[in-house]
Order: sequence, then structure tokens, then C-alpha cells
Amino acid sequence: MDRVLRRRRRGIRARVAGQGRAPGLAPGHPSAPRPECRERGKAEQVAADLVGTPFITMPDVAVAYRLSQQGAINVVRALENIGILQRARISTATGAQLYVARAVYDVISE
Repeated sequence: MDRVLRRRRRGIRARVAGQGRAPGLAPGHPSAPRPECRERGKAEQVAADLVGTPFITMPDVAVAYRLSQQGAINVVRALENIGILQRARISTATGAQLYVARAVYDVISE
């Protein structure tokens, strides 16, 4: 019994200090945030930021939005699938594929 109380106190202290997870929010729990929701939110942020810079690369997305390489790939592909981004025919000097928001580019270039 004493051991159970110590664990509970330790868990409460960790949550108050901002460490650890609240009980019931383990991965797979219905209330836990899903990875695809996070990517969709990042895709919306990237799409909003394309107004200022219509050209992006996957490494740029990964660095700017603190995503893994796979997360950046997923975001760019999602935007490409819905027609916001298109692959440009050129790549950067480092070999990264360049993507363009054609609608934004057309408005800027007019």
C-alpha cells in the first residue's frame, strides 16, 4: 500500500512540474492526439506561409516547422495531392526537389 501511494505522489509531482503524461493519454488512447492531425495542422501552416514564399523544399519544411524528414515528406505530399503545390522542373544546388505554389506564383508574377 505504501508503495502505491509513493507512485501516485511521484506521478502527481511529475504532472505538476510539467513532466510525464497525464494518465489515460498514452499513445492509442482515444483522446490522445493522432500523428495525422499534427501533420494536417502543419500542412495548414505551410499552406498559409506559401503566400510570402511560393517556393519550398522538403528540407526547408522540416527545419522551419520542426518536423522529421518523413513528416516533411508527408506534409508536402499532402499539399501536392490537393493541388496547392506542384513539383518544379528544377532542383536546388544541393539536389533538393523544389516545389512551387503555382497560384501564388501566378499572382506575384502578374
